[in-house]
Amino acid sequence: MIEENVDVVAEVPAQPNQVFVGGLTAETTIEDLNGLFASLNVTPETASFFQDPRGRSKGCALAVFADADGANAAIEVVNGATLNDKEIFARVDRGPRKPQRRERVNEDQSYVYVGNLSLEVKAEDLTALFSTYGTVVQCNVNRKRRTETSVGWASVQFSSDQEAEAAQGLNGSDFQGLPLTVEPLKRPPRSKKTRAPREKKAAAPKEEEPAPEPVNEAVLYVGNLAWTTEEADLADLFSAHGDVVKSEIARDKRSDKSRGWGTVEFANAEQAAAAIAALNGHNLQEREIDVQIRQGRKRSKKKPAPEKEAGEERGRSRRRRQPRKKETEGEDGEAPEGGNRRRRRRRPQGEEGEERAPRERKEPETIVVGNPECHLFVGNLAWDVKNEDLSELFSKYGSVTNAVVTMNRKADRSRGWGTVEMGSAAEATAALEGLNDSEYMERTLLVRSDKRVTNEE
Repeated sequence: MIEENVDVVAEVPAQPNQVFVGGLTAETTIEDLNGLFASLNVTPETASFFQDPRGRSKGCALAVFADADGANAAIEVVNGATLNDKEIFARVDRGPRKPQRRERVNEDQSYVYVGNLSLEVKAEDLTALFSTYGTVVQCNVNRKRRTETSVGWASVQFSSDQEAEAAQGLNGSDFQGLPLTVEPLKRPPRSKKTRAPREKKAAAPKEEEPAPEPVNEAVLYVGNLAWTTEEADLADLFSAHGDVVKSEIARDKRSDKSRGWGTVEFANAEQAAAAIAALNGHNLQEREIDVQIRQGRKRSKKKPAPEKEAGEERGRSRRRRQPRKKETEGEDGEAPEGGNRRRRRRRPQGEEGEERAPRERKEPETIVVGNPECHLFVGNLAWDVKNEDLSELFSKYGSVTNAVVTMNRKADRSRGWGTVEMGSAAEATAALEGLNDSEYMERTLLVRSDKRVTNEE
């Protein structure tokens, strides 16, 4: 009734009489599938499992019936059935999948990959280490673009393939406290792009600081005055040393209280100098006063405000606010219900008094794939996790078809999550159960099914 396992048969063109059966576990055998079809009174002409290059089941099969009516009848009974404690699904086969983009392979065997390096290793250190195996043409330590810090691996090119093969003997050897990983470089080395230097913007000319006011040596500053000292007290004290033109106490504009200092102006600078020599440190009303030449004040940088034209209205802040009218009476002269309450602000409405509809949230775009059960979402990744690290982590649970860490294009760094496509649904389930809530690079991983993929067009 059912043929033995064969290689992938998805290359056969899709026909209406072909049924795709998915959701099978990796332990499902031909006998299990044969027994399910027999219990549901379904008899396909042929059936075969999809297999990976290693010959392992991908968790899905293809059943071929005599005509389209038989295929549709089989879908109705097989879809949603349970096999090996797992619900399976069935649908019309959509034909072969589109060929995936082939990764670039490095054909130059003169390159070697050097991994598990400490962040302090430089290109000169690696050149000195590998020069014993041949001529090192170039050595590039991979670094981050912005911070220029090492990411822990490098590529070394030798003058011949034989020298590169001999250098692989260092694989596993200790270098600066870490075991090296030396193997052929799988992908072609990236060519360094030279960036055009940025043009420096001309610095804006600095504004010249305003010159201080000229110093009048005939005017004295008198500090540390008592709060009760008046202008007459200063005039009586300083008049013994010359002709006092003016004496003044600095006062607060609002309270008119003394600010503890004042000024005394003499007729000439010689009299002011004599007053400084005699009265600096003098005791006045139980205070030792400070007497020195009054320094010029710095002029303000603020530009004067433009004068307003005649008839121009003043700003809103100076307008007198009009009191709000209270609603004391209704239409019939009666007080409104509930008293004089403030009206609540209403939301903006559309036409004819209808409320504006809430803004629609943009849903993420879904990706149509043939095996959504094999796709996993991996969250809470460390910033330094690369595609290779993610693939190596999940390869412990089966074959990894694709592993991508989502990057921020503007910042050129990881966004902290990625996606992994396993070879089969059983391997994806095993990876989910084994890695969810596990510790990786001091982070607790979040692994679940990828909600952005679907098998419905």
